[in-house]
Amino acid sequence: MHEIKSFKIFQTAKVVAVMYAVMFAIFGVIEFLAFMRMGPRRPPHMAIVLVVMPIVGAIFSFIGVAISCWVYNLIAPHIGGIAFDLEPRSENQV
Repeated sequence: MHEIKSFKIFQTAKVVAVMYAVMFAIFGVIEFLAFMRMGPRRPPHMAIVLVVMPIVGAIFSFIGVAISCWVYNLIAPHIGGIAFDLEPRSENQV
């Protein structure tokens, strides 16, 4: 059994923020393409969404994960951390 004692707050928040920025960018492109099919009825601000959505998503996810890691680091010493089992991976598994 292994236990996560604490998280590196900045590193964890940074990784999650980048992951969310990429996901929001992908969803922004999909949404943009969907609205482009609407023709002249499409909202005029859709190009802005392609830029703003990933940035805002990254900022809010960074803040949220940083706060979550900080709270986890405060609580874990008192009640224990997240516990999990590790199993070595064989050469045949991918």
